[in-house]
Amino acid sequence: MKSPLAAIFLIGCCVAWSDAPAGEPEPEGKAKEPAVFVEGPAFLLTAECQIVTLPQKAALKLLPDLVDDGKINSAFDRLQTMIAAGEAELAGNLVVKTLEGKKGESESANEMHYPTEWDPYSLPDPQKLPQQDALEIVKNWPLVGFQPTAFETRNLGPQLEFTPLSHSLDGRSFEITVSAKDTQFLGWNRAPAGKTPAGGEITLDHPHFYGITNTSTLRSQNGQRFLLGVHKIPGDARLMEIFLLRVTATKSPKE
Repeated sequence: MKSPLAAIFLIGCCVAWSDAPAGEPEPEGKAKEPAVFVEGPAFLLTAECQIVTLPQKAALKLLPDLVDDGKINSAFDRLQTMIAAGEAELAGNLVVKTLEGKKGESESANEMHYPTEWDPYSLPDPQKLPQQDALEIVKNWPLVGFQPTAFETRNLGPQLEFTPLSHSLDGRSFEITVSAKDTQFLGWNRAPAGKTPAGGEITLDHPHFYGITNTSTLRSQNGQRFLLGVHKIPGDARLMEIFLLRVTATKSPKE
């Protein structure tokens, strides 16, 4: 499969600890009380961002199940089968481990350096050249254009930022803030920047980036997965990018 311009981000939420088993039903006849969330480093959380690329047709077929809480896990399993069969491609796997209340980051990046400022090359002073040859010398001067004087760096690829905020008193759910991003380089845009003494065109090339950001604050039940966003990628209409979330949590060790 060719290197994609699109990726599926799979991040999922699954929390387990002994005193709050996942999916345990409330006793019959007992009224539900509003959840109370408290802050504090009670849990150690791990967020996993799985990056997968797949054709748009296959992505659209999975979407109805990905937005259904009761079917999202089976849709995730089918996606893993597609990867094993070569129908989708695993492009990366980002993992963040952090204490509750602390921000964690993971990034798989390719640094790209590009110029942002330029100065023109200096031409000889016609007043200091032989008058009969000055015009021809300037027209045929070998260094014409601009030289870069300042550069910037852009990280290309996926990035995950994850902050668990608080947990419920019964340990059944927790609040998180997550930001899943992807930055891609699509090519160079050429812009006119003047004329040479001989009448030729001078141009400057600028990088063309494409960025996707999904930022959410969520309240997750144990074992729940989330669809964070769906995006169509420019440059290749056959591929789509989907963001999902997977997180696991354990009791934080006592000091």
